[in-house]
Amino acid sequence: MWCFKNNVIKKLHGVEVLNNMYDAVMKYKVDTSVVFVPAKFAKEAVFEAINAGIKR
Repeated sequence: MWCFKNNVIKKLHGVEVLNNMYDAVMKYKVDTSVVFVPAKFAKEAVFEAINAGIKR
């Protein structure tokens, strides 16, 4: 499957794709996150999770 900049993916292999961590925390009441991103995006991804309320 090809994904371009303006496409919105709602599901991938049957799993819902959310736009950000805040949406995941609010919808699923999660408190843990695992970050799988290229190294140059890791800091931003971790801070997004913390700001969304992830505690672990």
